[in-house]
Amino acid sequence: MPSIRDESTVEVKPLTAVRQHFCREYCRNGHNGAQAYKTAYPGTKSGYNKHAARLMVIDGIKQEISRIEAKTVEKMEHNRTIAIRLLNDNLVAVQVKADAGEVGAISARTAVIRELNAISNLHSATVHTPDAQVPVLEPAEADARAAAAREYKLRLSKGIA
Repeated sequence: MPSIRDESTVEVKPLTAVRQHFCREYCRNGHNGAQAYKTAYPGTKSGYNKHAARLMVIDGIKQEISRIEAKTVEKMEHNRTIAIRLLNDNLVAVQVKADAGEVGAISARTAVIRELNAISNLHSATVHTPDAQVPVLEPAEADARAAAAREYKLRLSKGIA
């Protein structure tokens, strides 16, 4: 009578250097098994898809690919966190100059905010403010903003901004 194998107690043999190379290539090239096999086993002349499919059912290969992908996600999240921190620092520095009325700082602030929104997935493609939430300006405030915009455009045309 066949015995039932408990998957949690199965020992996975360490992968050979070539199989580790296959796993790295598989993760690096966007999960193209045939291309990964071709790179890891350069002596093979054909049958890349078939050979890659055979490797992909091996538990050690699956675990190594999962480990590499988890490590990649961790690195990406760490880099994203660093980028957000640096952009927030830049935003604070630029905000002081923008509050002082420097036109270049105002456009720099806008660029930093757009970059933060893109990194945080808050860009206009995913977030839309309903019309009910858009504040209505008083006529004097609208006139002041329009005058500031005209002044800004004038400075840009003269190359001052």
